[in-house]
Amino acid sequence: MWRACARPSRRRSRCWRPRPASATSCGTCTISTSSRGRWRPSEMGGGGISVVVTAHREGTLLLPTFQSAKVSAEALARRSEVPVEFVISLDRPDAETQAVAASLPGRLTTCDAGDPGANRLHAVAAARHDFIAFLDGDDLWSSNWLCKAWDLMQVIEPGHRETCMLHPEYNLIFGAHSMLVRQGDPEDPFFDLTYLRSGNYWDALSFCHRRIYEEFPFLPNDPANGIAHEDFHLSCVTVLNGVEHLLVPGTVHFKRRRGDSVSVKAEERSARPRFTELNFYGFYGRSGKAAGA
Repeated sequence: MWRACARPSRRRSRCWRPRPASATSCGTCTISTSSRGRWRPSEMGGGGISVVVTAHREGTLLLPTFQSAKVSAEALARRSEVPVEFVISLDRPDAETQAVAASLPGRLTTCDAGDPGANRLHAVAAARHDFIAFLDGDDLWSSNWLCKAWDLMQVIEPGHRETCMLHPEYNLIFGAHSMLVRQGDPEDPFFDLTYLRSGNYWDALSFCHRRIYEEFPFLPNDPANGIAHEDFHLSCVTVLNGVEHLLVPGTVHFKRRRGDSVSVKAEERSARPRFTELNFYGFYGRSGKAAGA
């Protein structure tokens, strides 16, 4: 069994680093791989929410995407006074996408990165609030997403809200592919850390404190050398550093799959994410589980 790291929280907090069975803490859940040194949760205020919509060549598909975000924000506004802003971040947009984005309320920012992770980081730097909620420019949120995610974040002790990433319970994929996927739930008895050797439990459309992205930034893709799936790599890095991934019950992200999307092209080239400790079989011990588990 994977053992929970003994961090105080109203929810059961998990750190998936291997440790001796007799230990009460893995001793590493505050270690960051960034150059900033040790990373520890700090007390924080309630902050606000920056809804970040990233786009590049979505054109008019950006309209229903923004409307779904607006409906979700309005639902939250009817029950909470938490401030919400909209940030639309464009990366090398075509003329149609630029024009559509300029017609929408919220702050518009652009970058010339040619990389989805870099675009998200550009938007985080431009955001004014503590919590970041990502939405790709051709996807949709269930109307309850912001309400449910905010409610769950409020039951986590303030000093630990910086160490949790919240994900929708389901991804409903439509377009070039059709499927319903339940994302990885560490509370589920069938959750298996070794799955992260080859597959990603969570995508980038999460809700979390901005400090997670500041300490564990998306690394750039390198398609020419077979490196892609920046969200997969971030999942591994955050797990290794004690960030807790939680599902928000009853929520859905509707994810459009296009035949020419960045992720589809990466899969066609058999591209892989950057390596982490989770890729090495010795990390888990002979049984396929964490050493000492």
